[in-house]
Amino acid sequence: MSIQNATGDKDILAGQIVLEPLIHFAPDSTLIANLITEIPSFENGLLSADSTKVTLRLLPGVTWSDGEPFTADDVKFTWQWIMNNDNASINSGLWSPITGVEATDATTAVVTFKAPTPLWFVPFSGSGNGTIYPKHVLDGKGASALDAFRLKPVGTGAYVVDSFSPNDQAVYVVNEKYREPNKPFFSKLILKGGGDAASAARAVIQTGEYDFAWYTQIEPEVLKSLQSDGSPASSLSTRVSTPSACISISRARIPRSTARNRMSGRQTRGSAIRLSARHSRPRSIAVAS
Repeated sequence: MSIQNATGDKDILAGQIVLEPLIHFAPDSTLIANLITEIPSFENGLLSADSTKVTLRLLPGVTWSDGEPFTADDVKFTWQWIMNNDNASINSGLWSPITGVEATDATTAVVTFKAPTPLWFVPFSGSGNGTIYPKHVLDGKGASALDAFRLKPVGTGAYVVDSFSPNDQAVYVVNEKYREPNKPFFSKLILKGGGDAASAARAVIQTGEYDFAWYTQIEPEVLKSLQSDGSPASSLSTRVSTPSACISISRARIPRSTARNRMSGRQTRGSAIRLSARHSRPRSIAVAS
């Protein structure tokens, strides 16, 4: 679950439930502040005129799931950790334009680049690139700490890992220290590996055992053949995009208190998530790559 060491989408999917980047992308690719108060720009003075320096103002009062404060030192440490070849981060190339990160106070990190960098946000954005790591968990703790972090990461996200069985499933429960009140919607989430695209789709469309099927690259005719008037999936739509295919399934109702999500990964591997509702309200469940 160490996203910065991910060997495939399955690792990123599992880790992003716990770990977060500073910035997210909207569907139209605009930037969304996540762990920062606002997106730096020339107008607000947080981006230097020559695009070689950016000031990141972190959200105040955020804590890691173990209760330790999330600070600018964590941002600086993440850059240092990624650029340390001993850690074998897959994102060192994306963070390499940075020459320094200064934590001027607990909630302010000033980042300096080697040259003018119009895409200054790339290292800090997206679940695959920009996840921030906890300094107090990993700094100077050696390989054993990283091994433990891979299995049960400490993050700032809405969930924490309750249990993890490699090559089987991960069980997540709500992070009680999450910064947004009354969130997340579901009290439990189970991501299960194994299976193939067809069985993942069948588990959603025919049996209703799961709510999501991820990366189900199956012929449209096969998908439609799985659906019947009495199937749990009330509607089925397919969408092809680049570089992935997306299948969306809306269910009219979820009769069980625990809903489940089955995802099928590339190379005939799959993942599944069970979602236990915390609140009573109608909801639509989608399947996406």
